[in-house]
Amino acid sequence: MNTHDAVVDAVLTALRRSPAITSGPIQEDADAELLPEGTREAVIVSLVDSDPLEQYTNRVTWRSRVAINCHVQKDGRSNAGRASRELHARVYARLMEDRTLGGAVVDVAEPRIRQDSAQADTRMGACTGTYPVQHNTSAGSLQA
Repeated sequence: MNTHDAVVDAVLTALRRSPAITSGPIQEDADAELLPEGTREAVIVSLVDSDPLEQYTNRVTWRSRVAINCHVQKDGRSNAGRASRELHARVYARLMEDRTLGGAVVDVAEPRIRQDSAQADTRMGACTGTYPVQHNTSAGSLQA
């Protein structure tokens, strides 16, 4: 498995660990527009990019950015934007519990957080945390 897939898998595993951060789907690269009508919450994890930070004789240290999109359906009890920020707060707390994701990465750093105002008029509110994740590979390889 390549290192980038391993990073995404480690994030998904952390978010799905019991108790999962939501009863809704926690998926990789899903299309929020295609979520079933009854979906109340969903978390979508995507690799954004990856840059080498340092190269040594035997290893390369990478900084990848992983976007975690938190989608929450509007309802009569809360604003969807506020609710999606609350779901992201659960994501953040889970990832900060073990910033090595069970030893799969060197560190998960503080995210850049943005509210998706483009979804303001849709049934789902969205908040995205983009997390810098530092991890290593052997020199000349992208294998985890």
